[in-house]
Formats: sequence, C-alpha cells, structure tokens
Amino acid sequence: MSLLRRDRIVRGGGVAIYYNQQLLCREVTDGDLMLQDTLWCSVKMVSGADCIVGVIYRPPSAQESYNSSLLEKIRLVSSRYRTRVLIMGDFNLPNLLKSQIHPVNSLDSNFQELMHDLPLYNHVSNNTRFRGTDTPSILDLVLTGEENVVEDMIYETPLGLSDHLVLVFDYVCNAERSSDAHKTIRKVDFVKLSNALHNITDWSPESSDVHQHWSRLIGRLRNEIELHSYYVPKKPRKGFQFQVRSRTRKWIAVRNAAWGDHQRHVTPESWEKYRLLRNKVTKLVKEDKQEHQTQIIRKMEQNPKLLYQIVNNQSKVKPGVSPLQTSEGTTATASAAAEELANFYSTVFCPKECVTLSLHPLLSPTDTLQDMTVNAESVLLILLGLNTKKSPGADEITPLILKQCARSLYTSLTDLFNLSLNCSMVPMDWKCGTITPIFKGGDRSDVSNYRPVTLLPVISKVLERLVANKLTKHLEGNNILSIAQHGFRKSHSCLSNLLLTLDDWTLAIDNGNPIHACYLDMSKAFDRVNHSILLQKLKQHGVTGKLLAWLENYLMDRVIQVRVDGALSKPVAVTSGVPQGSVLGPTLFLIYANDIPNLVRCKIILFADDIKLWASIHTSEDCVLLQEDLNALYDWSLRNKLPFNFQKCKMLNIGKCVEFTYTLGPHRLAWTTDEKDLGVWISSSLKTSLQCTAVYKRTSKILALLKRIFGRFTRQTLPSILNTYIRPKMEYAVQVWSPWLQKDIVLLQRIYHRATKLVTGLQSKPYEDRIESLKLFDFCYRRIRGDLILTYNILHTLNHPLQKLFVRREPRISRTHDYLLAVPHSQGNSRRYFFAVRVCFARNSLPQNVAHSPNLNIFKTNLDSFLSTPPKIEPPQSA
Repeated sequence: MSLLRRDRIVRGGGVAIYYNQQLLCREVTDGDLMLQDTLWCSVKMVSGADCIVGVIYRPPSAQESYNSSLLEKIRLVSSRYRTRVLIMGDFNLPNLLKSQIHPVNSLDSNFQELMHDLPLYNHVSNNTRFRGTDTPSILDLVLTGEENVVEDMIYETPLGLSDHLVLVFDYVCNAERSSDAHKTIRKVDFVKLSNALHNITDWSPESSDVHQHWSRLIGRLRNEIELHSYYVPKKPRKGFQFQVRSRTRKWIAVRNAAWGDHQRHVTPESWEKYRLLRNKVTKLVKEDKQEHQTQIIRKMEQNPKLLYQIVNNQSKVKPGVSPLQTSEGTTATASAAAEELANFYSTVFCPKECVTLSLHPLLSPTDTLQDMTVNAESVLLILLGLNTKKSPGADEITPLILKQCARSLYTSLTDLFNLSLNCSMVPMDWKCGTITPIFKGGDRSDVSNYRPVTLLPVISKVLERLVANKLTKHLEGNNILSIAQHGFRKSHSCLSNLLLTLDDWTLAIDNGNPIHACYLDMSKAFDRVNHSILLQKLKQHGVTGKLLAWLENYLMDRVIQVRVDGALSKPVAVTSGVPQGSVLGPTLFLIYANDIPNLVRCKIILFADDIKLWASIHTSEDCVLLQEDLNALYDWSLRNKLPFNFQKCKMLNIGKCVEFTYTLGPHRLAWTTDEKDLGVWISSSLKTSLQCTAVYKRTSKILALLKRIFGRFTRQTLPSILNTYIRPKMEYAVQVWSPWLQKDIVLLQRIYHRATKLVTGLQSKPYEDRIESLKLFDFCYRRIRGDLILTYNILHTLNHPLQKLFVRREPRISRTHDYLLAVPHSQGNSRRYFFAVRVCFARNSLPQNVAHSPNLNIFKTNLDSFLSTPPKIEPPQSA
C-alpha cells in the first residue's frame, strides 16, 4: 500500500488516502482545488481517462467562507471529470438527508442544490455515527457522478475509540494496473546451482580472447541460473504490516457482536457492555503493536535502512520518475523519460581531447607498478564479503548469486581476471553503466532534480576492488599521495580534515591573527576528468606497463543507459570522467588531483574535490600571497580541464575583519559569515551555535518521524532507536563542534529529554531517573566518551594524521597513568574548548587500567565502567 496525505496547517488532524501500489494513482495538486482537510487523487482507467477520488472532512464549526469554498471545489471537480468522480468523507451534515423537502439551514439547501445540479448520487442510507445513547445520525457520505457504481455497502464496527462506523463498499470501474502487477520474480535453488557450477570444468574457451572468455562464462552462468530457478507471481510489498494475534481477533469478534446488539437496542446497558469490550480490544491491540514494534526495531539494528523503507511506504511522495518537462511538452512514456534523462546526464561530460602535460616522474623506474596478478584466495575473500543488498548491473548477476556460489566460481573468475589484466582488455559488458534516477527534491518534472545512481556489473567491481587495493598499496607504500588529501584514504576522513583545519585556525585566533579561508568547489569534477591527462598522471605516479594499458582500456568506450520503470534509454557515450558507481573511480581521482597542494604556499587541505585554502593574515602581503595561490589553482583548473563552480566558491573571514578582494580567474569571490564544511557549519567567530541549531533541527525531525511511526517505546527498544538513528545524527563529527555555550548544551540536551519521555511508564519521572532507568549516558558524557575514544585511536594507530595534535608530557610520578598529554596553552574559548586542548584534561584523568587498555574494544568497556560510576571526569564547563 502507498499513502497520500494532507496534514492540517495547525497541529493535529488532516486527511489521507491509502491506495494499492498496482493502481496508477497520483495526487492532484491543482491550485484551484487546494483547500484545508481535502485531498484529491486521480486513478488511471483502462480507457485512458482519469477517475478523480476525493476525501473531505468538513469541521462542524466551519465558517460560511469555508463552506462556500468547499462547494465550489466539488462543483469544479465534477465539471472537470464529469461522471468519473468518487467523493467520500465526514461532512458533518446530520440533517442533509432528513430534510430534502424542507432544508433546515442554508448550507443543507446549497448542498442539496449542488447534488441535484451536477448531479451527485449519495450511497449512504444508514446512520454512520453512534455516540452512547444519543440519537444516531448520518454524517459520512459517499458521493459519485453515476448512480449504480457503488455496490455492497457494509457498515462495520468503529475503529478504536471512534464513534463513526467504518464504511466498506465496492466501486465499479475498470482501473488500469501498473506493469509490475503482472510480473513474476525469480527464485533460485542455490544448493543445486552451486553444485552444478562446481561440476563444470570447461569454463574457459581455447581462445585467449578475453571477450570470448567472458561471453562463454556469462553464457554458462546464465544458463545454469535459468535451469535452477523457478518463477512466482510478484506480490505487492507488504513491508512491515501489523497483524493482531489470534487471541485479539477473538475479542474483536465479541466486541463486534456487542456493537450489533447496541445498534438494535440503543440502551445504556448495551452501550456500557460495548464500551468495556472496546476498551479491552484497544488494550490488546496496543500490546500487539508493542510486540510488533519490538520485532521491527530488532531488524532495524541489523539494517538501519529499514526505517526509511517504512517512511517511504507512508510517504505521500510516490517514488519513481514523474512526467518530465521537455522543450516539446511533457514526456508521456517511461521510454521518453529515460531518453530525456540520458540526454541531460550526458551534458556533464567533456568532449574527447588529447592534452599533453609536462610531468616529471615521482618514482624511480625500480619502484613502478607495471603489472599485477590476481590470486584465487583474494577473489574468494571478496566474493564472500559481497553485500547481498546491493543491486546488480546490466548483466543482472546479483551479489547474492555470486556470494552463494562463491566457492564454485572463484577459480574461473580468477582465470578471467588474470586474462583481462594480462592482455589489458576489459569486456565491453563491464563498461556499461545502468543509471537509476533518484528524486532529490524540488520540482518533480525537472530533469535536474533527479540524481543519477549508476549500477555496474558486480563481477567487474570484484576485479576493480583487487586493482584498487594494489594501486592504494603502491601509492601509500611509496608515500606518493599528498598529506593534504583526506578523501578515500585509510585513517583519513571528514573528521580528520576538519580537526586539522580548526587546529590551525583556533591557534591563529588565539594568537590574535585573523584567517582568510577560501572554500573552493569544482564543477562535476568526477564526471569531467580528462582521460588523456589521467593516463599521463598515472604514469607519473609509477603506474606503467600492462596495468597502465589495462586502465586505459578500462576508461575507453564506456556507455551509460538510464532505466525508468523497466524502459532503457539508448546507450550514451561517456567521453570523460572516472566511472560513477565504480570502486576504482575514487582512487583514480585522488591521483588526478594529487599535485594540487604542490602549487600553493599557503595552507591547503582537501577532501577529494573539496578544497580549503587559507592564510593567517599579518600584513597585506599575506593577502597578496593568498591571491597568488588562487591564481595558481585557477591555472591548474584550466590546464587540467576541471572548471571551478564559481557560485559555490566562497571566502570566510575568521577573527578580526581584514578587507581584501579576492578573485578566482574572472570571478570575484563573495564573502560569507558561515559555511557548511563537510557537513559541519563553520562560522566566522568559530562558535558552534549554528551547528548545534542545525543538529537540533535535524534530530528533532528524525525523532518526530519515529514518534509518528511507533508512537511510544519500551525500555528495551528506545536505546536501540537512539543508537541507530538519533546518535549518528547528533554525534557526527561532534569532536569538531562540541558545544561550550550553556544555551547550546541545553538545546541539544532537549533531544534526550524528549526521547526518554517517549518510553511508556517514564513520562512523569525526572530526567535523571529516566536516564538511569534506561542505562543511558547523558549527552555531556557521550561527548567526553567520544573524545576519549578518538584520542585512543589516534595514539594507537601508526602514522595517524592527527597525531601531530598531541604532545606527550614529560614522564613523572602520577596518581593516574604514565601516558599523560601536555595541555596546550590557550586564551580564548575557541582554542580552550577545541578538541586537542579539552581532551587532555579528560585523558590525563583516566586510571591506569583504562588508559593502558590493550585494544579499542577493551578500552571502551573499561571506559564505560569508569564513567558509569559517580563521575570522576567533569563535563566541560560552559562558557
């Protein structure tokens, strides 16, 4: 089932429509039909016409202006769609059908006149609202544009505490079904398939041609998969539908019988009997829901994406691609939409261009990487580690099949990989990327609002992983990659990038020196890498021989196709860029951009294509030096065919304001007071308030979403929810922006206050009791814990890029431990509360058994035990 919803502007209430996913249904958002507590959708008929379905709630106290607007909307819908109209809802007009000859009020009169003029036919004849011993009434209506299209109207027991009956009926129409409704899905007998593949001994043809080898292997593999598969009809996704237990169903039957008795007699005794049974059923259903919730949350711990699947099922935004605007109108078919998206995605590529650069080798000939051989054990290890949740590429060989049959396939795949590397040829099937467009927000008819997600054959990515590992070992082993690059490298991350940046900035501000920082962004950098330049840089970095030839073949003649609802676009040539969705792409880009730090004299740090360049400003000469570095970077972008996105390039002044006009080529760089840097807001004052507010808003939305889905939690489920969904949002790079102002700490503590109140039985207890009952660490101590764990990692990881942040104190007698850190001198708050300064106090306060833990897991266990006792480490004092 899918959901369309229209929430009330004020808190609480609204209307919704659940519809079967097999129906071709879409929300009607025409401006002239918009009105509070109304929702319209159209359902495609086999004839090609649309049937309009509306749900309406008219408040009993609605003003005359609202009533007039409602009647006008109904008239507009009926005139636009004529007889293909189904309108239902709670109209709160108890006298409408009783006073057809002499209407009680003007609203009843106007509504009756509307129904007569259009015409609209009502199919509700019995009372739909029963409240205790009050007089029953008809408040709910089912209106259609034709007289005999509603059959078998059934009046069922109210849901929960509602006093409105549930109306169940058949609406006669010939609705079109989606193409998925008639599809089948394949089930594979993996045991038989693996045995059959194991018994095949002649995988390889006599020819040494890699294309023939691949064709034979994939042909045999597909044939065996087909022989050991069976097909079943594709059923609509049930998601995580809640079902009551058999005991509850029995009590529901008893409650329904009591309701029927009350309808017949309408006495205080019959009402009281029904009310008691209704409350009992409500309690039983609540218990069943809690058990169902617990089961879902257990699954979420293993797969956090399940939450977003549930949210998508309840979302009013239908997944997939909507009709797209083109120069000739709107796309009418999936094929047309696929072609339009393919044409748009191809515009980011640069034309093929042979460019020659003057590059000097970075290594001696003896240190070059000329060729490589794959061993079978490495292939098997990667196959067994495949993520079976990932989608297949154009060859449709899923990761699940490769993982289940790994021991039957790994030797033949090893032969194929070695043949490919030896002859420097890549099968053409591996060069075809299938793009799935993902809507990212905004206007759904705009092609630019769909993010391309490229799927490549899984088998090709296995070989890519082996080549990438070899390249990385070569680059890191010879210290070729710049220390300024923090993207896609072991022990490097957004966190290491930000901490090294802020270490320099806070130190400069503490010394009274302002900072001018340039945030530079390249435009579609990964898609615009020039292949000829990349190959020259690979050679410069010591990659030669057959491996270089293999990489050249890997990059050439690649194509992409866009898939929309099963329809594929024509292949589009990829003339530039590192392959999106590939394993090798990030490593190749690091090589392409590796010479950037050597161009500048000011300080620079990178995360892939995101560049930060800054200088500590003492005199105007420092500004001139920074401008010269900007000129050098702009010249590099011209030589290397990677243009900057000028709109996203900004200047940030930190500390005392020093005016200077900077340019990047012909573009004047704009100054900003704050900038989002790798997911963290950095302000010109280096205060963390802006980031704290952003985190609070983001986590509040997640918490509200969880509350909407689950309602309340148990003492067992809330800690799991916090660990899976709340803490990752609250604690991303928290070592960078850990708050020190009291208002920021209180703001973030509010998340824990609200979350712990969602636990049944703890709502009225004080916050401290709730935390203790749930065995949770308070947010302040979570920050201390995060600081100490990161510090342990830094100090115990060989050549960690953040080790320069710490200096070991001279050994001396201590009551704690003998691995003490020197506390750097600081004056201002931005430096005093910076990670490398504040953590020294906490680290030096640890007892011997915690500080000298032999590994990280034992350190965490010992640290948690230490922190769970009355606090020996005081949280950072707020400023």
